[in-house]
Amino acid sequence: MGGFGGKRDFGGRSAFGKSKSQRGVGGRDKERPTMYQAVCSDCGADCEVPFRPTPGKLVFCDACFRGFDQKRQETKMPPRDNYREQLATVHIKLDRILDLLQSDGFLETAVGKIKRFEDREIAPAVKKLEKVTQSAAEEIESGVKSAKKIVKKVKKEAKATIVKAKKKINTLSA
Repeated sequence: MGGFGGKRDFGGRSAFGKSKSQRGVGGRDKERPTMYQAVCSDCGADCEVPFRPTPGKLVFCDACFRGFDQKRQETKMPPRDNYREQLATVHIKLDRILDLLQSDGFLETAVGKIKRFEDREIAPAVKKLEKVTQSAAEEIESGVKSAKKIVKKVKKEAKATIVKAKKKINTLSA
């Protein structure tokens, strides 16, 4: 491990608390770590690694590891010139958009298109909706009138039936 919590060598022994002469150059122990035999997961070559290989974990020989690390570095950091070219292209496009938006002709054209759409699409739809609404209101109104007539007729018939029933009751009771 390196970095925090004291210096460690590959074997996992702490170098913290040792004198410089005990640690060796760069703070590492003078002893070489125990090396273990392994087979490279990429090329299949026999190699030695400073850790105990475990099943399911990839192991790389020095050559494959360097190639893998170099490929990873290349994909992480593309050349900066490429970014500059892309930014320059984006700036040009944004300037064109701003010019279009700030010009009076653009706004006039947009407003004209909106008005034409309103006249062509929205106004006829509103008129049609008004007609449909008016006809529905008329149907409802005529339905209400018919219902009122029916209610009047039913009330009249009910009164007549009640009068007849009262007369029968009076004749039967007399």
